[in-house]
Amino acid sequence: MADEDLDLDLEEEKKGGKMKLIIIAVVVLLLGGGAAVYFLGLGPFAKEEPAAEETKAEEEKPAEPEVTIYEGMDEPMVINLVSGKHPRYLQLGVKFLVRKESAAKALQLHMPVVQNNLQELVSVKSYADLQKPGAKKALRKQILENINAMLEEKTGEPDLVEAVFFETFVVQ
Repeated sequence: MADEDLDLDLEEEKKGGKMKLIIIAVVVLLLGGGAAVYFLGLGPFAKEEPAAEETKAEEEKPAEPEVTIYEGMDEPMVINLVSGKHPRYLQLGVKFLVRKESAAKALQLHMPVVQNNLQELVSVKSYADLQKPGAKKALRKQILENINAMLEEKTGEPDLVEAVFFETFVVQ
C-alpha cells in the first residue's frame, strides 16, 4: 500500500510538471507575439497614416537640394555712360546669388546674354543718375528683374537668381 501511495504522488507530480511547462510555454508565446505586434507597429500600436496635406508636401519637395552659390563674371566690365563734355565710364563687377546647381549652370551658360543685358541697362544711365541716393539699390533691382526674366525665357524656371551683388562699382 505504501508503494501505491508513492506511485500516485509521482504521477501527480509528473502531471503537474507537464502542466507548468505548458503554462510557461503559452505565456512565453503570448509575450513574444505581443512584442512582435508592438515592434511591427500592428494592432493598437499601428502608426497613423500621414494626412493628405503632409503627403502632398513631401511629394512637392524640390528634387535638387538648396545650396548657396555666388556666380558671376570672370572680369569686371567697363561700360560707357551717357555724358556731356567728358566721357564717363563705369567699371562693373557683379555676382548673382542662386540656390540651385541647375541655376548656376544656366547662368554660366547664358553669361554672354547676361553681360549684354547689363551693357544695355547701364549704358543709358548718366554719371548723375548713378550718384543719386538709392541709385545702386535701384540698379540692382533692375538687373535682378532683367536677368530673371531672361533666364525664365531660356530655361522655363522663374526666379532662379535670388540676389545681385556689386563686386566692383567704379564710376569715372
